[in-house]
Amino acid sequence: MGIQGIELDSLFSTLTEILNSETSFEHKAEQVLTLGAETLGVDHAHLTRIVPESDYWEVIVSTDPVDGAYPVGETADLQTTYCRRTLEREEPLAIHDAPNQAWSNDIAYETHELNTYLGTTLQHEERPIGTLCFVDKTARSEPFDATAIAFVDWLTSMLLSEFKLQEQDFAVESYTRLVTIFSRILRHNLRNDLMIIRGQMDILIEKLEEPDTDPTQLRTTINRLIRLVEKSKELRQIAEQDSTLVEQTVTALIEEHIEAVKTEYPTAMISLTTTEDVRLLAFPSLQTAIYELLENAVKHSGEDPKCTVRIESDPDVVTIDIADNGPGLPVHEQSALEGELGTPINHNTGVGLYMVWWVVKSHNGTIQVSVTETGTTVTISIPRPMSNRELIERPRNESRAE
Repeated sequence: MGIQGIELDSLFSTLTEILNSETSFEHKAEQVLTLGAETLGVDHAHLTRIVPESDYWEVIVSTDPVDGAYPVGETADLQTTYCRRTLEREEPLAIHDAPNQAWSNDIAYETHELNTYLGTTLQHEERPIGTLCFVDKTARSEPFDATAIAFVDWLTSMLLSEFKLQEQDFAVESYTRLVTIFSRILRHNLRNDLMIIRGQMDILIEKLEEPDTDPTQLRTTINRLIRLVEKSKELRQIAEQDSTLVEQTVTALIEEHIEAVKTEYPTAMISLTTTEDVRLLAFPSLQTAIYELLENAVKHSGEDPKCTVRIESDPDVVTIDIADNGPGLPVHEQSALEGELGTPINHNTGVGLYMVWWVVKSHNGTIQVSVTETGTTVTISIPRPMSNRELIERPRNESRAE
């Protein structure tokens, strides 16, 4: 018994239309499963998520009602299901009369009492991530034919891409929720506690005639921890704000940050070399990266900090060189510019540069570091999106306000 007599072209057209519709994955998959079950002549169909390593099996889309045997959200031990056998096969597992096909002693039949089962595996990068199952309590008089099996194979391939996107969205949502919770706890609790510690420490130091510890070192350490908390806030802001490219005048942006760094470090000498007002479509976080590089260059250049900034631009890329006269960027801070935070001992000193890496990579840009006896030069290159080309020729008074 198969699906003879059905207009396959019309069926595939309907299914394709459902999968291409602008609706949720769950709604599309439920429609596909319902039509698939009707086509195969079985009671129900289920799409499951599985984790073989932990024998996890969960129904994520189902034609069963909420009070049915296998509604959405139903979980089970994978080892008690026919699906475990599906994972072992390259072709679909087709059972039309379990007792008469030597399945009566199988744990799946004993547990679920399903006489009919037709299932396939959904795989991603050669790893099973789910199954598509068509089931019935009643046995069939004839086996599923080749057309029915091919039909289920086709449904599986069509659902797989949608399923992978759903799994990715689920993972991103879970990760984002976790990061949000942790970030709030870190910013609120840690910062408040450090502020209290700093205040109490100052009071205690004033009461001690000859303190055994260096109060300057204590204050520096606590201030560094507070700054680390603030950096975590900046990281979150970058993640939240970087969704739309906006037009920015890179020259004016750097000039603004040069003045801000000079205010914080009055002895610093910072020069800027450029041949034009360079304009670029970029994410708002670009200014964070520029400030971090300028501040880092000046902060670590000793008592007489000197820094030179050079901007070069062509139709394809904007390049910014920031050179200092310091002792050289330490290896662990160079690793931060490669996307690594380093060892637990020194991880807090590289957070700002890690943000630079994050911002540049979000623009599909590159970072180069050159350390010599005379100092360090960090070069960031930001490629222009295709829409940037018009900014080069457009008159200055036609650009949007910064």
